Amino acid sequence: MKTTYAIMVIVAMILLASTGALAQDDLFGFTYNMSLPTLETRDFISNESFRGATLEGRNFVAPNLAVGISVGWQVFDEQTFETMNVNNGVFSGVVSGKQFRYVNSVPILANAYFYGGDQDGGRIFIGTGLGAYYVASRVEVGRIVIDNNNWHFGFAPEFGFDFPFGDSRALISGTFNYVFNNEGTVNFSYAQLNIGIFYSIYEYMW
Repeated sequence: MKTTYAIMVIVAMILLASTGALAQDDLFGFTYNMSLPTLETRDFISNESFRGATLEGRNFVAPNLAVGISVGWQVFDEQTFETMNVNNGVFSGVVSGKQFRYVNSVPILANAYFYGGDQDGGRIFIGTGLGAYYVASRVEVGRIVIDNNNWHFGFAPEFGFDFPFGDSRALISGTFNYVFNNEGTVNFSYAQLNIGIFYSIYEYMW
């Protein structure tokens, strides 16, 4: 529990510092996210997810370096008859029968990106996010409901491309969210395809 609070305090400090930078300039936007469960997440839910979105701000502190913050939400669900071992501190045993499984992942990340190319044209970028993930998982079997809701530490390397799109910039990128396990849970990692649009904060302020 102390580790969870420490992570939340560190992330809050990073977010406050980044918010001050975002007020000066540059890009704010959103992406639509499609995801595939990976690693231990895939053992829990194997279905892909088409229900995800991220809000993000990026501030260019140098011509080829941007920092910022992002908040996302990704939902996974699956119906299965697969037998599952459960030991979450409340219930311990084997669950079988028709199950509905759900995972809601909410990443709150501080990000840094390195850009290549000209600012007025298409640009390749690579970077990573670092911060906290709130993950709510649930299994429903008949009248039995098993919930496990925890904060996790994680990081999210990203590679993408953005380009001018009218008065804004369109973006397509790929992200791998690695979410460390916590209190007996799985790591809840997933790969993500992002398609979005970003606007210049400076232009809209003036």
